[in-house]
Amino acid sequence: METLLEIKNICKTYKDKKALINVNLTLNNGVYGLVGPNGAGKTTLINTIVGLISPNEGEIIYNHKPIYSQIDEYLSGIGYLPQYPHFYDEFKCIDFLYYMSELKGLKKDIIESKVDELLELCNLIQDKNRKIKTFSGGMKQRLGIAQALLNDPKILILDEPTAGLDPKERMRFRNIISQLSTNRIVILATHILEDVESIANEVILMKNGQILKVLPTENLLSEVKDQTWEITIDDSMFREFEKSHTITRVLSENGKYCIRYIGTCEEGSQKTAPRLEEVYMYYFG
Repeated sequence: METLLEIKNICKTYKDKKALINVNLTLNNGVYGLVGPNGAGKTTLINTIVGLISPNEGEIIYNHKPIYSQIDEYLSGIGYLPQYPHFYDEFKCIDFLYYMSELKGLKKDIIESKVDELLELCNLIQDKNRKIKTFSGGMKQRLGIAQALLNDPKILILDEPTAGLDPKERMRFRNIISQLSTNRIVILATHILEDVESIANEVILMKNGQILKVLPTENLLSEVKDQTWEITIDDSMFREFEKSHTITRVLSENGKYCIRYIGTCEEGSQKTAPRLEEVYMYYFG
């Protein structure tokens, strides 16, 4: 079944600060990368979607009904991993997942199989009887992902989920999310643009509490395809070049710099395929 989440004219103000300004989104099954600088309003938007805060104006519609007219059903279908998850350090990993299963209201006859499934999925099966206080940051992050999936959520919201994961774990995570997104909405808020570029169907760009763009990843990349360049210059020219160009990557070799930049083509430059980093710098740099 297709899941539909509509965010209509959401505004949120804290005293004299406008955190969200007329936010409008329509989300269906798939992965959405939520991208923007610090202070853009991403966390406020997430907290509004998961019901932690209420907007001053506007409403959220879930499958054609306002969420506050079906709040229990709506919240039971959400999985959430906050940016800084907190755990009970004295709990064993498996006991924590059983505890969270009870809190989420899972039927007792499916808890054991669901916990085992997620321990396997998140590569924690060998560590299930260890206390959480002995876990590394990456292991805690995987445990957080596992708890977010316990209730088989129709809306899965992950705030910086790959922070602390090594490259192999990040690749495994991306594969998991791609598989899960076929029958649910996944909102992935992250500064690791490689993750967004790898798995997001669409990218939501936010700045100053407003939505700038919502586009498929390839469409966003095409917006800067004629403005992304590479050039090799002597080290003596670098400081001056840096002052007048938006640089996205620098490699130093044998007294020269190989530079990726966005903007007007300089003599001696070659066009190069854009990445999401260039899109980010184009809008937020």
